[in-house]
Amino acid sequence: MTKRLFFVLGLLLVAACGGNEALPTAVPTASLPQNTDVQGSISLPEAVPTGELAPLPPLSGASGGSGLSGGSAPGGQPAAGEAAAIVIADPFAQTTFTLNANLPTEPAVAAVLRQTPTGELTPDAARQLANRFGFTGELYRENLLATGVPTAGDATMTMPTIYYTFDGPRTFSIDPWSANYQDNSAPYDPANPPDFATASQTAVQFLDSRGLLDFPYIVRQGFGGDVLVLRQVNGEPEAASGHPLNQPEIVIGVSPEGQVSYVSYQVMPNLEMVGDYPLIPAADAWARLQNGVTANNIAYTVYPAADTAVTNPLSTPRSWQRPYASGQAVQLYGWPNAFLPASGSGAARVQLYPYQLAGNEEVINQIAEAAGQQIMVEGVMGDDGRTVTVNNWSPTDLEPLTWQGIVRCDGDRVLLDAGDGQTFQLPDTPTDLPDGLELFVFAWNSQPAADAPPLLQWERLDEATLPAELAAVDAGNPIEIAPPAYESVTIDTVELAYFVTYLFAEGTADGGILAAPTILLQPAWRFAGTLGSGETVEFFVQAVAGELVRP
Repeated sequence: MTKRLFFVLGLLLVAACGGNEALPTAVPTASLPQNTDVQGSISLPEAVPTGELAPLPPLSGASGGSGLSGGSAPGGQPAAGEAAAIVIADPFAQTTFTLNANLPTEPAVAAVLRQTPTGELTPDAARQLANRFGFTGELYRENLLATGVPTAGDATMTMPTIYYTFDGPRTFSIDPWSANYQDNSAPYDPANPPDFATASQTAVQFLDSRGLLDFPYIVRQGFGGDVLVLRQVNGEPEAASGHPLNQPEIVIGVSPEGQVSYVSYQVMPNLEMVGDYPLIPAADAWARLQNGVTANNIAYTVYPAADTAVTNPLSTPRSWQRPYASGQAVQLYGWPNAFLPASGSGAARVQLYPYQLAGNEEVINQIAEAAGQQIMVEGVMGDDGRTVTVNNWSPTDLEPLTWQGIVRCDGDRVLLDAGDGQTFQLPDTPTDLPDGLELFVFAWNSQPAADAPPLLQWERLDEATLPAELAAVDAGNPIEIAPPAYESVTIDTVELAYFVTYLFAEGTADGGILAAPTILLQPAWRFAGTLGSGETVEFFVQAVAGELVRP
């Protein structure tokens, strides 16, 4: 496989891979709305009176989109050294649109609101939010000084402050823009979600009991049973009701057993008015929708039909981490992640993915100072299967081994027939590893075995699969991904809604893309209905009058 194809594959799977846990999907769309605008500077003025309104960015923005687009040279062909361009066809190009709702004649004017970055996150603010999520233990900051990652002192890039706190299987992190809660004892399984009524009740109770639902909201269903909490926006930030936002500020995943597995929390704390803007009539927006979804940069979301199990289109191939029994001696390699107490004193917390290291405090603090270096750890696996008590450690410089091959069962042995003709034994293989499966294998070393193939001391196995669209592609040529072509859609809801646009400063000298963005909430006409295939769909057409929208 070429490097180009791996690059494109990485773009497709970046949101779907990451450890053994299934990653939540914060946006429940098969086609992500384009809602990022890159600015040379944040040029949106302070709140202005009517009659002095500044032009707004288009809803689609200057970049963003599905995250699948690659650069192309003139003529649509990839430039030298670039990945193949990806072209996504308009699934609504031949769709018959039917209106089964009244087109609103009001409002003629609506507010635009803005969320301005709050700046550096203070320990007190982090502590308060952690307490609301039920974490009362030590706050930590990752030791980036020893890793080579640019820090706040770097002249070319500003890293945001991120705080972490831990409570057994639960983890909480918070930065100036968002917070994330994860409970590893309640695994998220998008292929087997609880019914939505149960999941939404569990999610609302979790948030409400912690005082986290302090704004008007509605609840909708996302991919894999995700519970989406959408703000209701009105002309005043503190209004009790209003028009729904196009995307959630809170996403909650509930395990099949009905426990909260994760929470993605991006609530906007300081919304303010920008001004009241004139709107195009809903009838004009309806005409624009019928004139071309892609051509008019109209964002849309397709949801699965009711009671239909739908797999995330960026589903993760199966993977296995090497299992270790309680009390088993282990030898681990890798680069430690170190978390230092935010208070400035006390024991560090060190992880060597995916395990936590425990033992003598002085030894753990020494390993923390080695963050960013490759190390070898010898220890004993704990009863929880995730904690290793360190007996010995040392810096190392070991080149990882990677193989691709086919699994073959041979009596009590599990073998890997590698593509180059070599054969290895795979010790400690999981019981659900299918015979004949093609794998990518990540290992640290191999050891000779008497009268048998060498033992490959593997760490991770990944199913060697590619999305069908990429498996047959001739690398270097444009890749055309054709989503389902919808024959018909019946629109039964037309209402004013609000659409999120992110404004990032260009460059990194003053924080750049690593800084929290300014967020605009712009009015949009929302057209929601049912496709002929049974799925539901919603479209967002920019509602602000054209002369007040930048080209």
